[in-house]
Amino acid sequence: MHIRTRRPASVPAARVPDLSRKRWAIETALAERAKSRSGEIDALGHPRAALLRLGLALAAASVPAAVEAAVRAARPTAAR
Repeated sequence: MHIRTRRPASVPAARVPDLSRKRWAIETALAERAKSRSGEIDALGHPRAALLRLGLALAAASVPAAVEAAVRAARPTAAR
């Protein structure tokens, strides 16, 4: 695997694939969140409903991270 990057000298080359993987996980999560927000419901035009929806979306986005952390805690020797 070859990755071209302009990494600072302080970042070891061995960390570049992990950092890239993390970046794309964040990009994917943001894209999915943006896609799910495109179909707005008229009732959510009210500020309280919009805040509720935002809170639910943020909570739902953190569920996969919590599951992954639980799996890592249960199996600390598993490959990442």
